[in-house]
This record gives sequence, C-alpha cells and structure tokens, in this order.
Amino acid sequence: MQSKAKIKAAALKAVVEDGRLIGDVAQQYSLSKRTLYRWLTQKGNTRKDSVTDSNTISFDEVASLKNAIKLLQSEVNELKSELNQYHITETICDGRIQLSLHKLGELKHAG
Repeated sequence: MQSKAKIKAAALKAVVEDGRLIGDVAQQYSLSKRTLYRWLTQKGNTRKDSVTDSNTISFDEVASLKNAIKLLQSEVNELKSELNQYHITETICDGRIQLSLHKLGELKHAG
C-alpha cells in the first residue's frame, strides 16, 4: 500500500504534468474530487499547459446551478399541476390518430 504522500505526489503529477482529468485521477487513486482539488490549490499547483479541466467547477457555480435546478423543478411541478387539469382523448379515424386536449370540468358527456 502506498503512503498518502506518494499517492498525493502521483495524483498531482498526473493532473499537473500529464494533463489528465481530475475525475479520472481521483477515481484511479480512490480519492474524492474535492480532496484532489484541495491538493491542487494548496501550493498553487496548476497545469503546465494552463488548460482547465472541463470537469472543474467552482463552489459558487455549483450553488448557482443548484438554485437554477430548484427553479426548474418548481416550474415542472407547476406545469404538471396544470397538465393534471386536462384530459387527452385519442380517436382513430381513417387510419389517422387524432388527439384532443380537454380541460377537466369542460368535458360534455353524451347522455
């Protein structure tokens, strides 16, 4: 089993010098991405080629995306609620399918 220092050095080398993806390196060395990010920022470790990892995202961006997801989930729930007020009927006529959307309560039943 490798020591933590050796794992850290190898993981940092893989990202900084070899330009490997943080997610791939973290998985290879059984590390969390967060740990690897922390190691990368501790001593100003940066990639030699200055290419940013496409998997890298700041905590502010994560928070912003979480808020956007909450708003979208809220909109989806509103739309589902609206959709539940309608009934879809399907009719086949001359080999063609016709769909009709009726608001519940406005359906007229033949009697």
